[in-house]
Amino acid sequence: MVVDDDPRQITAYQNLFCERGDTESALQTLAELVEARPKSLLSSNSQLPFTLLTAQQGDEAIDVFSAQLHSSAPVRVAFIDMRMPPGMNGLQTAEALRKLDSRVYIVIVTAYTDVDMDNISEVLQEDVLFVRKPFQPEEVVQIARNFCQAWARDRELSRLRTKLQQKAESNLYEAAHYEVTQSLLSDMADKMNAQSGLLAYLSSQFDVDSSQQANFDEVTGTVLGEARQLSKLINALQRLSVESDQVSVFSVRDLIEQLEALMPNLTRPREKVDIQWELSVSDHQTLHTYFSRLVLAISALLYNAEEALQSQEAIVPGHKGKIQIKMGVEDQSFVLNVIDNGIGAAPDRIDHFFGAGYTSKPGHAGMGLTMVAQFASHVGGKIVLTSDGPETGMRTEVRFPLNVRQ
Repeated sequence: MVVDDDPRQITAYQNLFCERGDTESALQTLAELVEARPKSLLSSNSQLPFTLLTAQQGDEAIDVFSAQLHSSAPVRVAFIDMRMPPGMNGLQTAEALRKLDSRVYIVIVTAYTDVDMDNISEVLQEDVLFVRKPFQPEEVVQIARNFCQAWARDRELSRLRTKLQQKAESNLYEAAHYEVTQSLLSDMADKMNAQSGLLAYLSSQFDVDSSQQANFDEVTGTVLGEARQLSKLINALQRLSVESDQVSVFSVRDLIEQLEALMPNLTRPREKVDIQWELSVSDHQTLHTYFSRLVLAISALLYNAEEALQSQEAIVPGHKGKIQIKMGVEDQSFVLNVIDNGIGAAPDRIDHFFGAGYTSKPGHAGMGLTMVAQFASHVGGKIVLTSDGPETGMRTEVRFPLNVRQ
């Protein structure tokens, strides 16, 4: 924005900040007005796409500035003449603009020598430049360019500060959430163990008619079994809630037990789904990697397979689903295969499955396979999906080193 009571100056500024054409003429005109000589043509770098707003009095400048402030392109730099009779002077105008938007850069321009620079600095505080006439016209473009770029940098820094603050707040929330979750899980585990103990005690204290003993034993056995399963689930959740960025040493047996605790359906007989485990490696085989991340990744694959079976069953009622879970070791790499006979996918669509948010299932976030791919990449492994087409099932293979360096 240029604020100057001299129409000739306004015209010169307008020509100066045009994108092409009259730049040389504008330099000459402005030089004559300020009794200076243009040193040379502007370099190609100075041909920035400026948008120029003008006003000849302070009150007009305030109106124009205020209207622009509510648009997508607020004023970044204001060149303001110091003396603009009969209205507000340059300092008063600049102060008013700053009250509307503290981000604007101010350039005070004057040909007079009685202007108090200390007073200007005291009133405007920062991001202000004082330029005396005569000056080289190239200065105007250079100042405009530098201040516009500084304004953009200020906005980017502000955005980054806001993002950093949000991240810090998020980390605090996650830390608090972790602490509360751990406390709740511990409390649930204590109560579950107490209820199991109470039920076992009561079972031993009551005399049950011999004709009802079998039913009584079945009911109490079922309740105790469910209580123990819930206790295992709570313990598994507690272990998963531990910091996931820590590498630890664990066995294949540890991994399987954690998966079974989180997903009881892996061990329960089911009418429509057959789950098969195939280990070509000892369950004592150790891995040195991110335990929690691996458990979550495998869980995501198994849930994905379950959903594929459900989708296929919706198309073919009575479909007998099958999930094969294969674990082995090849060339110092752990190899996991999850194979299902579910809905499958067209081969040319498989690459889309790894995109964040991509899903073919209504109501799903589409982050499961993305998380698995990120885990594999993080530990120096890879994931491969294959399918012969719709309704032909899916095979997912994940490979990663047995020993991961943190």
